Amino acid sequence: MTARIGPKERQKVVADLGPVRCLALLIGANNERVMRWFILAVALLLDPAAVLLLLAATRRPGHGIGASSRFEASKQLRQA
Repeated sequence: MTARIGPKERQKVVADLGPVRCLALLIGANNERVMRWFILAVALLLDPAAVLLLLAATRRPGHGIGASSRFEASKQLRQA
């Protein structure tokens, strides 16, 4: 059983693949290969950036490594 798509759905698919098709023509590869490389590049480049952003957003100043020694130093400075 094959699914038949109408002209509207076909136009939507063609429009969605427009940039991929253009890049494929530019480098001389087929659409599927370009799409796979694009997905791989996005996964490798953006996932680590997302993790770093999450770490930066959840880290609170004064609660990391060495926070107690900084707190003690600032406390001693205020007393002096």
